[in-house]
Amino acid sequence: MRGMIAGKWHEDLHVVDEGPVDLVELFDSTAARTEIDLERLAKAPHSYHLYVAEACPFAHRTLLARALLDIDIPLTRIDPWLGGPEGWLLPHDDRGPVSGATKLWQVYAASDPEFSGQVTVPVLWDKDNAVIANAESDEILEAFFSAFGYRSTIVSEGESLPALCQWIKERINVGIYRVGFAANQCEYDEASTAFVESLELLEQRLVGADYLWNNQPSIADLFLFPTAIRFDVAYQGAFQMLDTRWRDFPNLQAHMLRIAALPGVADTVVPAQYRRHYFDDGVFPMRHPGTDGHYIVPRTPDPI
Repeated sequence: MRGMIAGKWHEDLHVVDEGPVDLVELFDSTAARTEIDLERLAKAPHSYHLYVAEACPFAHRTLLARALLDIDIPLTRIDPWLGGPEGWLLPHDDRGPVSGATKLWQVYAASDPEFSGQVTVPVLWDKDNAVIANAESDEILEAFFSAFGYRSTIVSEGESLPALCQWIKERINVGIYRVGFAANQCEYDEASTAFVESLELLEQRLVGADYLWNNQPSIADLFLFPTAIRFDVAYQGAFQMLDTRWRDFPNLQAHMLRIAALPGVADTVVPAQYRRHYFDDGVFPMRHPGTDGHYIVPRTPDPI
């Protein structure tokens, strides 16, 4: 498990010179050093800079909003490979606002030389103040819609909409990662079963409906889409859910294609990066035997 403590990068937070680390407290820490100035964002989006990894489903949300709302905010697209000791790597020709940075953790350090916590994408950098304004995809998405929502028919506010988005985040966006990071057979079985049950609920929700909330495009659709577009390409194989395909849920498949057809969305989809990000990394426990020598036995289809 990687991250930063007091401004220093650590490849393994379980083995650090600083002594025992409270990982729960560490992961709850925020990278933001200032608030997003919504008025300035609306008038001068170039005063901000967005660091994203197109492979990351949470960063994908911000790319969807940027495309659908036609936000002219500059980007740094980070390499999809996360298997190295330095974490997320910036492109060699990066012209981002943090001069000399080649790793994302250096962007965090430039914002806060004493930062302790995870180094994640997306990152919204405030160029006027030379600090990270936000590193939470939900909050960046909310800011983009607050500043530019008038440009789109996509609904970002409404009764029961926040609860639906939270359900999708917990049961689908994070739920699939519970499968991928299951440490043993019991955790895998519970997580994979819960995930499939959630898909079945969404499949029923879409009966006779084109969209997830009030049958009109909303941010709930943007929460679901990054997981949907990655499932058959990467999650199904990398997380060993071999008896499940997104395309086998006809309503969910049709919904995914419907969202992909919205203006600019297809340009945010990069399947080759999803494959590299999820398959070219040994971080997932099911790739390795447990302490008892056994591997997790995956879900596979029965022959008859």
